[in-house]
Amino acid sequence: MDTISYNLARSGKVSPAAHYRAIVYKDDSTVWAEDSEGKTIAYGVAGEEDAAVIQSALDSLTEGRTWKETVVLRGSFTCEGGLLVPSYTKISNEGVLKLKGGVNEPLIRNKNYSKEAHNADSEIEIIGGTLDGNKSEQGASPADVVKFVGVAGLRILNATLTEAYDQCIDLSYCADVQIVNCRLNNGRENALRISSGCYDVQVANCIISSVSEDGILTGLGANKITISNTLINSVGEHGIACAGSDILVSNCRVEDASENGMRIANAMRVTLNNIMINDTDEDGIALLSASYVVIGDSLLYSVGNEVGKSGIYADYDSVYITVQNCYIKSIYGPAIKVNDTQYFKLSHCYLSPPTDQYAILESGTSDYNTFVENYFLDGAGASITGTNTKIRRNRGVNALTENAGTATFSGDGSTTQFSIAHGLVSAPTKVQVTPLTEDAAGDFYVTADNTNIYINYLSAPASGADNVKVSWSAEV
Repeated sequence: MDTISYNLARSGKVSPAAHYRAIVYKDDSTVWAEDSEGKTIAYGVAGEEDAAVIQSALDSLTEGRTWKETVVLRGSFTCEGGLLVPSYTKISNEGVLKLKGGVNEPLIRNKNYSKEAHNADSEIEIIGGTLDGNKSEQGASPADVVKFVGVAGLRILNATLTEAYDQCIDLSYCADVQIVNCRLNNGRENALRISSGCYDVQVANCIISSVSEDGILTGLGANKITISNTLINSVGEHGIACAGSDILVSNCRVEDASENGMRIANAMRVTLNNIMINDTDEDGIALLSASYVVIGDSLLYSVGNEVGKSGIYADYDSVYITVQNCYIKSIYGPAIKVNDTQYFKLSHCYLSPPTDQYAILESGTSDYNTFVENYFLDGAGASITGTNTKIRRNRGVNALTENAGTATFSGDGSTTQFSIAHGLVSAPTKVQVTPLTEDAAGDFYVTADNTNIYINYLSAPASGADNVKVSWSAEV
C-alpha cells in the first residue's frame, strides 16, 4: 500500500465497497484521487491542483471502453482549469465544483468538443452536486458552466448549475439528451441553450431563475425537443425562445419575463399544452414566422405589461396556428393580435383585454382566420379585416357576431332610409330584412356598416304612426 493510502486507512477514511472506478477526496491541505481498490491515482495541493487531480481520475478510466465507468467527487473543489470528460463516463458529484477566477473557460466539457460534429463523444452522465461558474471572477467567453458539443447520450441529473458567465448549460450537435431535476440560476446569458444540430432533447422537472437573457433557448437547427414540468422565473428576456421543429412544451410555468413569456420564431410543428404564463412585459406568447402550432389548455394571466403588447401575438406570415381552451388576460393591449397571419384558429377561449382594447384584433394581410365560440370578458370586441376570415358564435362583452330582432318606424312620406343598430362586432356580411306591415313592403335594398343596417326604399313609405315594421337578422 502506498503512503497516502496507508495514512488514509489509519485515519479511518477507508473506501467502502466500490461502486466507482475512481474517487476524488479533499481536505484542508490535500486533494487526492483513488481507484476502486484504494490505490492513489494522483494527489496535489488543495485549492490549487483540484482540477488536475480530478482530470487524472477521469483519464485513469479504462481505455477504449464501451461501458460507463464512474468517478465520484466527494468534497468542495476549486478548479484551476476546465475538466474534459471522455466517452462512457459518469461523474457523481457529492459536493461542489467551482471554477477558479480568471479561468475563462467552461467548468466541464466533453473531451472531443473541438470536433464540432455529431458523435464526437458518447454516453456522458453528470449527476448531483453544485456546479458553480463563478461568473463574477471570469472575464471572457466561453465560460459556460457546462458545454457539450457532439455528445450522443448525455445525462445531466439532480444538479445545480449556477453563476454562469455565459450559459449554465450550452449544447450543440448533441443527441439523446436528458436534463432532469436540475436547478439553473444566476447566469449572465441563457440558462439553457440548445443550439444547432441538437435533437432528441428532454428537459424535465427543472427550476430556472435569475438569468439575464432567456430561460431556455432552442436554435434554428434544433428538433425533437421536449420541455416539461419546468418552472422559469425572473428572466431578462424570454422565458422560452423556440426556433427549430418538433417541439413540445407541457406543464410548464413562466413568471416575470422582461420580454415574451414564450417566443416561437422561425419554428414549425410546436405544441404548447397546459402552460401558465404570468407577468410578462411584452407579449405572453409571440408567434413570428411560425407554422403548425397548437396551444391548448393554458393560462396567460397579467401578460403584455407594456403599451401595445398582447396576450398572444402572431405576425410575419405565421400560418396554421390553433389556440383552444385558454384563458388570456392582457394588461395593455389586445388579448389576441393577428397581423399578416393566415389560418389562425381561436376557439373556446376566455379573453380579458382592457376595456379600451380589442379582444381580437386582426390586421395587415391577415385572412382565412377563424374565431369561434369564445367568451369576451371585457374590451371593445373584435376588429376583423380579412375578407375570408370567419368570426362566429362568440359571447360576452361586445362579442356579438349574430343578431336578430324587429324594428318599427313611422313613415312621413319623404324619408327613404331607415337605420337599425345591429350591435355586431363589425359590419355584417349577411343581412336579411322582412317586411311585417304593408307600408314596409315597398321596393328596397339593404346596406350595412360597422354600426347599422340601412333599409333604403326606392319610394318613401306613406305617412303613419308605427306603420313601417320589419324583422331583421344579421351575421358577420
